[in-house]
Amino acid sequence: MANLDLIPDPQTLVIQGALFGAAAVIVKNKFVKPYLALREKKDGLTSGSKANAEATLKACDEKTKQIETKLVQAFTKAQTIRSEAKQSAQEEQRAIVNAAEAEAKAKVDSISAEILSQYKKELEKLPETVKKLTDEFYNLSVN
Repeated sequence: MANLDLIPDPQTLVIQGALFGAAAVIVKNKFVKPYLALREKKDGLTSGSKANAEATLKACDEKTKQIETKLVQAFTKAQTIRSEAKQSAQEEQRAIVNAAEAEAKAKVDSISAEILSQYKKELEKLPETVKKLTDEFYNLSVN
């Protein structure tokens, strides 16, 4: 039968331990340290970018509130200006309409007076015209 030796050889253990240690140092220096440094750098950039983004969003929110406040103020001011302009225009319109009514009334009164005057003149001429027509009719009927 074969002899199974379960006791490790100290020289083999030392060599395997040294190889493992060397491999661990090499892997740590060549792979783990650069990976951790890169990861830390990316985390820093991401965290910095995140903080930057949050600060920018906060600034944008503040600007939005300021803009909304200014818009409300501008809207209120525009309403005030619009109502003042409307009131002024209505007053001006009333003044123009009143002036036009007065002018129209004066013209109508003037024309009415002229018509009345001409009517009276024609009424004064009427008896004379009737007399002429009567004489003419009489002359035609007699002749």
